Amino acid sequence: TYSDISAYKKIQNALIENEKRTALYTDNSPALLAYLDRDLSYRFVNKAFATSLNLEKSEIIGRKASEVLPIDELVFKKDYIEAALENKKQQFEYQSKTNESRYYLITYIPDTDQNGEVIGLYTISQDISNRRKAELALKEINITLEQRVAMRTDELHSTVKALESAKKESEQANQSKSRFLAAASHDLLQPFNAARLFAEMLRQESENMSDAQAELVRKTDHSLSVAENIIRSLVDISKLDSGTITPKKRVFDIADTLDAIEKQFSGLAKKKGLKFKVHKINAYLESDPELLYRILQNFVSNALRYTNQGGLLVSARRRANNIEVAVWDTGIGIKAENTDEIFGEFKRISDPNLLSSESGLGLGLSISERLSQILNHPIDVISQYGVGSKFFLMAEEVQPQDSNTSQTQPSPSHVANDFSGLRALCVDNEKQIIEAMTMLLSRWGFDVASAQSESEIDNLVEKGFIPDIMLVDFQLDHGKTGLEFIEKFSNKVGIEVPAILVTADYSDEVKQLAEESGLVLLNKPVKPAVLRTSINHLI
Repeated sequence: TYSDISAYKKIQNALIENEKRTALYTDNSPALLAYLDRDLSYRFVNKAFATSLNLEKSEIIGRKASEVLPIDELVFKKDYIEAALENKKQQFEYQSKTNESRYYLITYIPDTDQNGEVIGLYTISQDISNRRKAELALKEINITLEQRVAMRTDELHSTVKALESAKKESEQANQSKSRFLAAASHDLLQPFNAARLFAEMLRQESENMSDAQAELVRKTDHSLSVAENIIRSLVDISKLDSGTITPKKRVFDIADTLDAIEKQFSGLAKKKGLKFKVHKINAYLESDPELLYRILQNFVSNALRYTNQGGLLVSARRRANNIEVAVWDTGIGIKAENTDEIFGEFKRISDPNLLSSESGLGLGLSISERLSQILNHPIDVISQYGVGSKFFLMAEEVQPQDSNTSQTQPSPSHVANDFSGLRALCVDNEKQIIEAMTMLLSRWGFDVASAQSESEIDNLVEKGFIPDIMLVDFQLDHGKTGLEFIEKFSNKVGIEVPAILVTADYSDEVKQLAEESGLVLLNKPVKPAVLRTSINHLI
């Protein structure tokens, strides 16, 4: 018997290509990155790490640290490695004598399993030679100044200027880091968008696969979902670090926000076998509803992750002149000694009673705390280990404004199962995303056409292709935008075609442009269920 698996192999090759592209970003990182297993054998290094040792990556991976690092360097790092293997994060400075006397700030982050056992180490080495040399130079200058105060006044002024310049360079380097992180996260979302769509199509075909293949597809989809959440967290952290998040406050009803929370998480809770209730009141706050929603979203996601049985309650209650918005759960709880640590970056709870296998960077609560500081809404937690937790924030209640209107869009009461006879136009400058989106929409019954640039509009019009819906990427080639494509196409055909703007850019500017144009905005990676609902609502 012969079975045609061409489509499966094509998707598999696409996923492999995405993996290669992901590796490209780590190889272009200025930091020295590596991963050691419990036996101190290298399982991953990036190009910068290998270059620092004048080796190729293939000459390092699989070998023990004792076979790769110079003996004096290994002796210096021995105590730090042993402490990290005991699940204690380490950070220290090291002077490399084999690499032009460079200075590095080295961080060892333990990698633990679900039982809290250390199974490896992440190592991050950042070159701080300029900063360290500036510090040494300053120390030497201070000693000299004690002896030559009168004679070296002019030199002192020059030194101060040099230090100011060094500080400015350091600040610029930090900003460059944040920009690099934001840009890398944006570019990673592009292949992830195609990968998620391909994975969704594989999942739909899992009934026709063997059990082993279906399980592989399920695990691939889960891994992509986890990676997507990590990248989204990196995007948020880069925004917070660069100071680009400015709250857009307005008066709104907290009940609208809780409605959205209920719609997003009720299905997930039911799937996990948990009760999920939302206690709402009509109370008005002056805040940024989107940032406030993100805080509550992180609270509920955390509660779902760490709750195996029982349920969750999201509540809004009046406390004097304030509104307390809280998320209660019957999860594993938090030990008293860990309560002060959970809002720190890269902090995750490891507990043998935890059934969930989800992983992440431990950034959710840290992001929530920093957003709460921006909004001036204090957050706190009350928890009893083995019983459950309550995460809550406090916000001042205000009087409603006459002009206040809810911006929450009603969910469609019915989502079509088939779009047969309808036409769709996909526009994206990434060929893989075009292929994935075309395959997905075709499965839904659409007659699909595609374009990669504005120059293809005339060809579509000449063929008489007038779509019922357009899915357009925001950032096209040659500096063109999806907004320009939509406007030009509508002018060409003489009608306003319903359109969805798709983007990997999470900036407020893009969001504002979409709102001003009256377009639905979806962020990459696009979830097929959300896409289907949005298309149904527009049509």
